[in-house]
Amino acid sequence: MSETKKKMPTLEQLKAKKKAHVTKCLIPLDSEVVEKWNDMLSNVKILELQLRDRPTDAGLLNDLATANEKLEDYRPTFEDNIVEFTFQSLGRVRLDALQDEHPPTRAQRDDFEKERKREIAAGNKDAASRELAWDPDKFPLALISESMIQPKGSPEELLQWLNGDEWGAAELATMFGKAMEANNTMHVVRLGKD
Repeated sequence: MSETKKKMPTLEQLKAKKKAHVTKCLIPLDSEVVEKWNDMLSNVKILELQLRDRPTDAGLLNDLATANEKLEDYRPTFEDNIVEFTFQSLGRVRLDALQDEHPPTRAQRDDFEKERKREIAAGNKDAASRELAWDPDKFPLALISESMIQPKGSPEELLQWLNGDEWGAAELATMFGKAMEANNTMHVVRLGKD
């Protein structure tokens, strides 16, 4: 058996191939549209379950057909309401600089330290290694706006938009999680060999 040696690429070839990590999330713009869609979808599922017990029930078959038709008629409204947000890694140097631009305040550090000491006293061994590296009020929105590549907009425009009253904490937490994932995740390579 002869083994063929794979030619090692040059540094320049590797640089040309390396791409920044990207993550995505879907966020609805109008929760009422999503609630209506979910209600309609639930209605279809309930009717499908009822048909399992009564597969020849003409009334149920008609109700299911009508419910599916309404669902499909509403689909464009639902899909137009969903936005795919895409986040791309800033790179280690820019991420570190962004964290440095948004340090925790003295009050935040004090509150964090009190909570950390309380957790240590309660037996949480992981609490001893925790630290507060950035301002939890400012850094998340800064990271979202700096990492977001879709929809397009300047970081300043995105930050102004995200600071609006129409954004809920859960939506921003989802986007922050995806922005952090883009900046802190590496995919494990599996070659299929053990």
